[in-house]
Amino acid sequence: MSEELTSEQSVHSFESEMNQKEFFTGEFLRQVREFRKISLDEIADKTRVGKNYLRAIEEEDLDVFPALVYLKGFLRQYSKYIGLNPEKVVAGYVKLRSFKKTY
Repeated sequence: MSEELTSEQSVHSFESEMNQKEFFTGEFLRQVREFRKISLDEIADKTRVGKNYLRAIEEEDLDVFPALVYLKGFLRQYSKYIGLNPEKVVAGYVKLRSFKKTY
């Protein structure tokens, strides 16, 4: 019984953390996706965003994106699909890193 309670508390704690986040890392987004038992294949299929871009978001491999606008658009679709606020995620993800390419 205490194991169930601990698991339930853990789920509640993670849900709370998701809602209170200001900054989003690729690792945290991956954890949310896995917590919700959603595969990259499923997101790619439903959003039409290439799996390579989804993986790059989680790995924070920004060199894959031809421009910042692509990263933001794909990030919006990804975060919406996994149940997070897209605008909050985009703002929090981009704040944590500087986009390395200049256009």
